[in-house]
Amino acid sequence: MCRRYTLNAAALPAGLQRLWPGFAQQLTLDGFPAAEESIVPGNLAPVITAQGTGWRITRMQWGFPSIRPGRGPVTHARSETVEERPLFAESFARRRCLIPAGSFAERGRCLHAPEGSPAVLYMAGLYDTFWDTEGRPYQAFVVLTRASAGLLRAIHPRMPLLIPEALQDAYLSSAGSARRLLEQTPPPLMCEEAIGHFPP
Repeated sequence: MCRRYTLNAAALPAGLQRLWPGFAQQLTLDGFPAAEESIVPGNLAPVITAQGTGWRITRMQWGFPSIRPGRGPVTHARSETVEERPLFAESFARRRCLIPAGSFAERGRCLHAPEGSPAVLYMAGLYDTFWDTEGRPYQAFVVLTRASAGLLRAIHPRMPLLIPEALQDAYLSSAGSARRLLEQTPPPLMCEEAIGHFPP
């Protein structure tokens, strides 16, 4: 589920400034896409992490490398079992992140925030450092998922775990707080045909 999402990075600093006043001025978006991009597994994408008592934004690759030869990257982690899976348990305890998105796709549908709400959705994620075949380190992330709620139930049984504005600091800064957020009610979403929303 949700193996494709969009982000207009040009709008990202304003969105972050609404959440954390003064933080947007610290961002360096050099190399980030300036127009709406369709992001798929394997792509680099902006990710928000905690840094000391503040936050930072950096680019990471979507998908942990699979431990099974010949398999594609691991792109999602189920929130119900994230602390039981060796691949994810330490990242959930120490390396949580937020993945900003303008919309995400599910079975030919485009899901996004309703009019009048902040345009950027924040998907809960985890990240870790890995090494490529030449021994160079890189960071990668996965998206946390939960059982679908609301109109998404009729489209797909799973959806990204979305973190509302008021709880984002708690998710990033405390594993205990993050654990309590795994079952919270997701914010409302709008649904449209994906055609036109996801550029090729």
